[in-house]
Amino acid sequence: MHLSSVININDNHIGKIAEMVADFSGIVLDRLFLKQVVRKITLQIEKYAISGVDEYISMLKQGENFTFVMEDLIAALTVSESYFFRNPNQFEYLYYEYFPSFFSDPAKINMPLRIWSAGCSRGEEPYSVSILLKNFKNQYPWAEYIIKAGDINSLNLEAARKGIFSVRSVRDKFSGFEKIFPEKFGVFNDFGNFVIDKKFAERVVFDKLNLNQGNDLKKLNWSDIIMCRNVLIYFKDDLKTRLLEVFYEYLNPGGLLLLGETECLPSDNSKFEIINYKNTYVLKKK
Repeated sequence: MHLSSVININDNHIGKIAEMVADFSGIVLDRLFLKQVVRKITLQIEKYAISGVDEYISMLKQGENFTFVMEDLIAALTVSESYFFRNPNQFEYLYYEYFPSFFSDPAKINMPLRIWSAGCSRGEEPYSVSILLKNFKNQYPWAEYIIKAGDINSLNLEAARKGIFSVRSVRDKFSGFEKIFPEKFGVFNDFGNFVIDKKFAERVVFDKLNLNQGNDLKKLNWSDIIMCRNVLIYFKDDLKTRLLEVFYEYLNPGGLLLLGETECLPSDNSKFEIINYKNTYVLKKK
């Protein structure tokens, strides 16, 4: 008999696991489909060939000695989807408005633009930024930049470093940016997957990032742009509030915060200037 057929996962089990997941990552399991959560927990129990959900919960409770078990569960629960140049108006704003302003500022001479993609999924977002900046630098050779990207999901990071994407990641055909820039962004291999060109890939540094851990958040300090798009929707409300405060603190003066289209703006808007660019919002630190 297949193990999954004898695993009984009840509401009490789900509640205990949900609490531990929230404490570790800030992710609220209520935002995910219950059947999907149960199925993925079942698959984790099968993976470790343990007796059942109670033993699995005991492993999760053991903290540092079994961090890899929690990280495996997070990776399973946060299989995310993105695509190149998602919400293209934000990328347009960066390319046509923010980059020229930043690199023409005398106070920033010889200072690189520092960008963090927080919750980068499989890398579509930071690679999109890399494409923009490489093409900007072709016109303005003095423009220097540092792009860092992080995710809590180790499998996402592994995929991002490979730089190979399914056709779904390019389903918007690069939102028209390939018609603006002369250089090819990459090639499609024999399997029909898109492979990002090395000149764009090598400019992005990927790192593990848990937005519920203070030491990890410190990596974002001194950023000019923080992108945390379509991530906050999965978090506890108190963590959302705290993250917005941290993002503000860690942004350089005049720095930008980019959120997802469906994510709420900070309740205290006095700290940010809200820029409306073609019905897309960008937050600028005052």
